Amino acid sequence: MALHYRHKPDLLGFSGEHIGKNLVAGTVAGLLLFSLIWLIVTLLGGYHVTTVFHWHQVFWLILFLFGYGVQATFEEIVCRGYIMGYWLKHNRLGLAFLTNALFFTVLHVANPGYDLYAMIGLFLFSIAMSALRLLTGSIWLGCAFHAIWNFAEGCIFGTSVSGLSSTGLVFTSTNTTPAQLLTGGSFGAERSGIALIAYGLVSILLIALSWPRITRAIDDRRSAAHS
Repeated sequence: MALHYRHKPDLLGFSGEHIGKNLVAGTVAGLLLFSLIWLIVTLLGGYHVTTVFHWHQVFWLILFLFGYGVQATFEEIVCRGYIMGYWLKHNRLGLAFLTNALFFTVLHVANPGYDLYAMIGLFLFSIAMSALRLLTGSIWLGCAFHAIWNFAEGCIFGTSVSGLSSTGLVFTSTNTTPAQLLTGGSFGAERSGIALIAYGLVSILLIALSWPRITRAIDDRRSAAHS
């Protein structure tokens, strides 16, 4: 897709200024937010944490970081890139948010532990990533946020990643309670009630910051309709 649409960088969200700054900002924000969610769940007694790090695992950490970067970028290109970009090009802001969020949610429907709460979490995560694209004008910040989120979830803190088993190279976090709204159960911390609240708050904040772009798009659509 990147090669096919290389002459239309705006469609996939590859355009925009400050790419390096967005990658760094996305990495820091994603790591901090997931760390905060994990810390809250741990302090509430949801995890039994074991340190498993050994220096020889640095190679695997680097390898998994690259892998999660590829995986997250693929999902962002398809969802916040092409699908959202297509509707943004046609000035359909509501469909741009809704269609890519629904598709992203459906992409994970076969994952172990997928249920209503996981679906809500994935949908809200998509809304937040969509607002990031709208705010920055590109998908770079979202790619970095998404990649480091999954990497921290699986490799650093050792919880499940969207229902898939963790690799736990720094810590392993074992659920101590069947209360899935606290730990997220087998699906991972992103399904927990703490994460759902965080997704909602972040989405509201990002949409508020993007409001000038949203109102401009609404005005442009109204002007096009009248003409």
